[in-house]
Amino acid sequence: MSNQQNQPEQELLCSICFCPFEITESKYTCANPKCNIMTCAVCLEALILFSEKSNLIPTCPSNDCNGIYIVSNLINISPDTIKIYETACLNFFMKDQGDNIKKRI
Repeated sequence: MSNQQNQPEQELLCSICFCPFEITESKYTCANPKCNIMTCAVCLEALILFSEKSNLIPTCPSNDCNGIYIVSNLINISPDTIKIYETACLNFFMKDQGDNIKKRI
């Protein structure tokens, strides 16, 4: 028997609240394929709400990454939270590129 067989499987934890994931629970990652940071739905929804109130795009909580969360990866997130996500992104772009956007719409 090798040592790997004797070691218990490492429990996956949410990178924000540090709670263990349930077996069937969705795990959310940013769009950066090199990032291994995972968040639970509750923490991701809180991050999206914070981003919307702060005029920020929802990004990875890791200081080493800061990859964005993209809407196509937000499976099983409520429609209301998706709308907040869209508003957060729009608010960010309006703050960052408002004059250019206003000219185009």
